[in-house]
Formats: sequence, structure tokens, C-alpha cells
Amino acid sequence: MSNVRECLGGLQPVGMSDRNKALLHALPKVFGIDCYTYCARHIRENFVTASAKYGYRKQSTKDLLKEMLNGLRMQQVKQSMGLQWMS
Repeated sequence: MSNVRECLGGLQPVGMSDRNKALLHALPKVFGIDCYTYCARHIRENFVTASAKYGYRKQSTKDLLKEMLNGLRMQQVKQSMGLQWMS
């Protein structure tokens, strides 16, 4: 990871994974805590798998989570564009 940091020449990357233990420890250590995010697809898969254990249907859970994540994403886009007043 230190070699990657040197090659980037000061650019701040964003690391994304499905909770890979090595990356969870290495990325914040080398690049700082602000550079890490989770993959929405893997979050959805993990959520669907966990909810299925409680009897929830996979497709309805996928649809609900997709709707929630898209809503959060749109809210972030609106805020970054100064469009908070739009609903």
C-alpha cells in the first residue's frame, strides 16, 4: 500500500471492498480514514442474506434496499449541487 501511495503522487484514492480484512486495516493506516467505503452491491447482498434468515423474501428485500440506497444517493447529489430545497 505504501508503494501505491508513492505512485499516486499525493492524489487521495478511495478504496472499496466487501469488508476484506486486509484492506480494512491497510487503507486507513496508509491513506487515512476518509478514503474507505463499502461496495453497495456487497452491502445489499449481505443485507439480503441476513434478512432471509428471518423469513423475508429475497427479491422484496433487494428492491427495498435498492430504493433506500438510491434515495440516499440522490439526497447526497442534491446537497452537493446546492439543491437542498428540492424534494
